[in-house]
Amino acid sequence: MPIHCLRCRVIFETNVQLADHLQVTKDNICEPNADEVVEGLTPDQERKMRKRNRGMTEEERWKELYLILFPETDPATVPSPCKHRHLMNCLSVIYQTLMEPY
Repeated sequence: MPIHCLRCRVIFETNVQLADHLQVTKDNICEPNADEVVEGLTPDQERKMRKRNRGMTEEERWKELYLILFPETDPATVPSPCKHRHLMNCLSVIYQTLMEPY
């Protein structure tokens, strides 16, 4: 997820720029912008996805990753990876990318 203001959703190049944006006077504070969607993983989602859960079956890992990416989903309604193979492939690529060393 790009560096952005949680209030107005403006995207910044650096954390310094974001810090400067946040340190304005009360009269110059940015307006909330709930309409703008910032794409990508939140830091919390990335942290959860990086956590290694050894001993999990592929199906258990699929369900866990799905619920991290779509937290509003009822766990009982997580689609089967067999019925949605393209989703499983996408999640596998995301998971493998996150597990690569820096």
